[in-house]
Amino acid sequence: MPYLVDGYNLARRSGQFKGESSREADAVVRYLNRFARLKRTKVTVVFDGFPHDWDRSRPLSSTFDTVKIIYAGAESDADARIRTLIASLKNRAGWIVVSSDHAVYGYARASGVRAIRSEEFLRSANEILAQQGKEEIKSTNGEVEYWMKAFGEVVKKGPSS
Repeated sequence: MPYLVDGYNLARRSGQFKGESSREADAVVRYLNRFARLKRTKVTVVFDGFPHDWDRSRPLSSTFDTVKIIYAGAESDADARIRTLIASLKNRAGWIVVSSDHAVYGYARASGVRAIRSEEFLRSANEILAQQGKEEIKSTNGEVEYWMKAFGEVVKKGPSS
C-alpha cells in the first residue's frame, strides 16, 4: 500500500529530525525512502512552503527514488494539499495517510482512506528499519545523482559500465 505523509507533522512528532526546516525535510525524505525501499512501496510526502533551494524555474514537486516530494507553496498549506490529493485518489482504500493533525486524519478516514497517526507510523517504521538496519541498502544511480545535485556537485555522465 502506498503512503501519503504529512511531512512536517511527522518530523515534529519525532525527535529524530530536529533542525532547521530545510534540513529537516531532507532528513524526513531520506528516512521515508529507506522505509519505502524496505517495504517495497511508494511514499508521497507533502511539506508546507517551498524547498530550501527552490527557484521559480523548478516545479514544487520532485521525486527522490521511491518518494514523491510535494511542497504546498504559497497558495496553500500541506493540510489542504493532502486533502486535495485524497479527493483525487481513485482507489482510496489502497492508501494509508500518515498524520497526527486532527483535520487531516479525520478527513482521510471520512474519505475511506486508512489513516494512522505519525507516532504509530514512526514506531512501526523504526522497528522495520531496525530489523533491516544491518543489511546494506545500496544507493541507486538516481539517488546518488539527486544528492550530488542537492549539494551542488556537478554530475558527470559517462558511458555506462
